[in-house]
Amino acid sequence: MRINDYRASQIAQTYGPQGTPDPGAKAKKAGTRTDGTSLSSAAQELLKARRAVQDAPDVRADLAAELRRQIQAGTYRVNDRAIARRLLPALDLGA
Repeated sequence: MRINDYRASQIAQTYGPQGTPDPGAKAKKAGTRTDGTSLSSAAQELLKARRAVQDAPDVRADLAAELRRQIQAGTYRVNDRAIARRLLPALDLGA
């Protein structure tokens, strides 16, 4: 297909001018409603809680320092019974 000046003008009329802004477009859009979002109070509280958790340190430095001190001094003792009490429910002994 050959495109001559006549054919080019037909194409331009069909698809409209490109690259030239319509001066009335802003006026048309001025009265239209814009998109927006809003969060419920529950969602706002959840977001607030999530940010607080993200800002909190991952490790309790005071507890970690105390445990480290006890281990280095050789005074840290493992409570065997407490560990067993927590492990036993996880085991499925068929009882």
